[in-house]
Amino acid sequence: MNFFDIKQIEKRIFFYLCGFALFSSLSVFMGNIFLAFAIIGFFRRLYVKHDDWRCMVPKKGLLVAVAAIWAVVIISSLLSADIWRGMKIFFDHYLYRMMPFFIVLLCIREKKKLILLMGILVISIVINGMLGIGQSVINIGKYAGTHSGIIHYMMQATILTMTIPMLFVGCMRLDDRKWKLVSGVALVIAFVALIFNGRRGAWIALAAALPFISFLAVKSKVKWFLGMAVVVLMAVGIFCSSPALMSRFNSIDNAGEQSRVERFLLWRSSVMMFEDNPVLGVGPGQFGRMYREKYILPEAKERELGHAHNIFFNMFAECGAIGGIAFCLFWIYLVAMSLYNYHRTKNLAYIAIFSAAMGIILHGMTEYTWGATLTMKFFWFVLGIAFAWINLTEKKETQFKGRLN
Repeated sequence: MNFFDIKQIEKRIFFYLCGFALFSSLSVFMGNIFLAFAIIGFFRRLYVKHDDWRCMVPKKGLLVAVAAIWAVVIISSLLSADIWRGMKIFFDHYLYRMMPFFIVLLCIREKKKLILLMGILVISIVINGMLGIGQSVINIGKYAGTHSGIIHYMMQATILTMTIPMLFVGCMRLDDRKWKLVSGVALVIAFVALIFNGRRGAWIALAAALPFISFLAVKSKVKWFLGMAVVVLMAVGIFCSSPALMSRFNSIDNAGEQSRVERFLLWRSSVMMFEDNPVLGVGPGQFGRMYREKYILPEAKERELGHAHNIFFNMFAECGAIGGIAFCLFWIYLVAMSLYNYHRTKNLAYIAIFSAAMGIILHGMTEYTWGATLTMKFFWFVLGIAFAWINLTEKKETQFKGRLN
């Protein structure tokens, strides 16, 4: 193959991205293999042709928000007790896991390819969801929870929380009947899988996100009401069919439930950690060590926890007020930008961005979603596809207006 053949390089990168998408909800190991090849192709593409690198910056505000987090994490790492671990966290969490975003934006310029990548992502979710449902059916009536196919149950819960609102909107808004049906089938499987997954934090997150996101995006409010009624009836039917699931659902408001108690203790410890290190925190990746050595409360029974089970408490503890504020501003920008631009353009890609962000934020209130490798690579991949779609559609609209003028 000609080393300087851009078309061949991008063709191979697209193949690797398809492989990464297929394993996005199935295997961290296999996903990493395909992503590694895609990254090699990405830097080769940049070496051969780099005059169009600005397409990797879809919105200047997003670049500023991400750059602010990068700067704080680097500074906090350099001033922490373990510089090596801090920098390792930076390269892993803030560069490597973001690579799908940059690769898609630079190398994928066709709508058909973006649709195929999103379709393969849905296939990956459906396959793992069916495996989780199968596990649950085998054990139905015995116990509830941790039925998540072949990936970690927390990662599956967050991925499903991000994608179920997108599938609901797709089922209601897509014009092609074939894709409506595909979205509907995937929606049912993903929704049932999330229930059998048993993560109560994800249930609450979806209950908050789905009605709001779908109400924004579904034009016919009658269809929205009927769709939500079907979802509620489906949930009620599943919970009523399993005493174990019903018992787990009823434990949500149990103040004495152990995992709930442990989270409140963790959050108290996080506040103490922040109060002692208010500016730049204890350093990225230092929460677990500092918690065990100094900040664990006597009442805590789970003494080997490595994060705060909350993305905001964790960031303020590890990176202080500067890092926590930068982190909050990143999410505020992403949510505000997607809502504003959807209102302005009615482009469903902005709904995808909003849905992905809300999945990370809302489930992140009870779980450290920002630190989960599979979850965050999935998140950045979805954002890359959405922004690439926006770039293509907005570019066409601009060119058309230019011709009219």
